[in-house]
Amino acid sequence: MLVALEVELTMALADKTLGLLPDLGPYSLGLGTLYATTSTSPLASGQSLKPGVYTYVAANNILPELIADIMTNIVSKVSGILDTVLGDLGINVSSLVKKLTPKSSGSSNALGFMVNTEEISLFVQTFLGPIDVIAPKGTEMSVECSFKYNGNKFSCKLHLGSVTKFFTGLVEGAVWVIKEAEEFFDETGEAIAFAAKELHSFTNKAIKDTATGIKQGYYTVSKFANQAAKWAEKAIYQCGMKTVQDAVLCGTDVITDAAKCGADFITDAAKCGADVVTDGAKCGWSYVTDAAKCGAQTVTDAAKCGTKYITDGAKCGFDTFSSIAKCGVQCVTSLFSKCSCKLPKSCNIANTCSVALSCNIAKTCSIAKSCSVPKKCNIAKTCNIAANC
Repeated sequence: MLVALEVELTMALADKTLGLLPDLGPYSLGLGTLYATTSTSPLASGQSLKPGVYTYVAANNILPELIADIMTNIVSKVSGILDTVLGDLGINVSSLVKKLTPKSSGSSNALGFMVNTEEISLFVQTFLGPIDVIAPKGTEMSVECSFKYNGNKFSCKLHLGSVTKFFTGLVEGAVWVIKEAEEFFDETGEAIAFAAKELHSFTNKAIKDTATGIKQGYYTVSKFANQAAKWAEKAIYQCGMKTVQDAVLCGTDVITDAAKCGADFITDAAKCGADVVTDGAKCGWSYVTDAAKCGAQTVTDAAKCGTKYITDGAKCGFDTFSSIAKCGVQCVTSLFSKCSCKLPKSCNIANTCSVALSCNIAKTCSIAKSCSVPKKCNIAKTCNIAANC
């Protein structure tokens, strides 16, 4: 049965395609073509349609209002795979979504849907604004994905101006293996991504979480163990990197830094230097006899100052003589009387001198200075970790 009718579309696709395609609708899409058959139907081309429902809605006045939302939902659901296959071109899903301009070229908008006994297929097409190098004037963009129930396989085609990319997904144990492809359901290409089946998603977060699980041994892909391990080293950064300072994630360094660790106030000649001081309390005392340092006193002391030999009656006393030889003229004038005279004695007497006093004087010594010195501490290192999606 082939009919043209106003198409209202609600599609519960997520569970049926194990997370490949999103649930869509409800959408009022405008006039479209629907073909339904319960048996295999031959086509003029010689091919045949399997029993199922086939819908196609081309450009009209209503579709441009909704096509951007449909395209965004579909490419976002497989953003992790598309960002991988388009990475070499410097393009990602986020930038494509921002450039969707379905009103710029209404004739570019189209939506097709097919469900039969073997597979589900979805096709969406619209117009994009300018993309450097690939399409500086803008271009059509289309995505077509098919999911086969038997064996749980899927395959998608992305057409973006002059760029066409195919990829095929196969289940290997608990993990989807995404391969490059040359056409729909080609399985000969290299594995380019992995996604845990339990996540029911092929977004960047699902790719990142799968990579983390593979690194930690939570997920295993026995037939692709080497490829998966090598892929996971890079894919953990599927959502980018961020720089963090964290002891648990990055480890620690031992540093000596007052600003980061604080400081101690210490007295230490090796670390702070030293001052030369003269201080009895700090260095001790010396008992010295020194006129310059202690002063002096004047004394008359033979032991300290020595002696001198003098003839001085006041100091040495007198001797009495009765000899003209000693007394001289005094005895001549007393010729008829007894002659006598007193003469001063000679003696040694103590000299007078200045004698240095004794006293305690402060010693001179080297005294350690006091200063602030930085403490040592452990600080968190800085490192790059996987950014959150």
